[in-house]
This record gives sequence, C-alpha cells and structure tokens, in this order.
Amino acid sequence: MARRSTSPRTTSTRHNLANWRGTGDAKGAFQAFEMLVQQMVRVLGPDHPGTLATRHNLANWRGEAEDAAAHQSTD
Repeated sequence: MARRSTSPRTTSTRHNLANWRGTGDAKGAFQAFEMLVQQMVRVLGPDHPGTLATRHNLANWRGEAEDAAAHQSTD
C-alpha cells in the first residue's frame, strides 16, 4: 500500500486542486477542504498561514455548497 505524502509541497498542491475543483463542484471542493484542513494542521500546525488560508477556503466553499443546494431545491 502506498503511503500518502503529507509534505508541505503536497498539501499546497492539494489545496490548489481543491480550489480548482470548486469551479464546477462546490460541494466537492468543500469536502476536499474538510480533509485537507486536518492534514494541514498535522503537517504545518494550526496557526500556520497555509492552514489558516485553507480554513478560510473551507468556509468559503461551505457557503458556496449551501447556496448551490438551496438554489437546486427551489428549482
């Protein structure tokens, strides 16, 4: 079984991919950021600027996902 890398460079790449995913899938981006926050805390610590940026994006995509779900339920 391959071990998943959790280096700072890898977490940065995962952060960018999660953001890119949100262009067509807000819920998917939110889910990706949920997992990524845990990794960022473990690798960089809770107060690292990269972790804080990831938390910010998690909150943003949570709002986007909720807006999309609300919009779909009214159609």
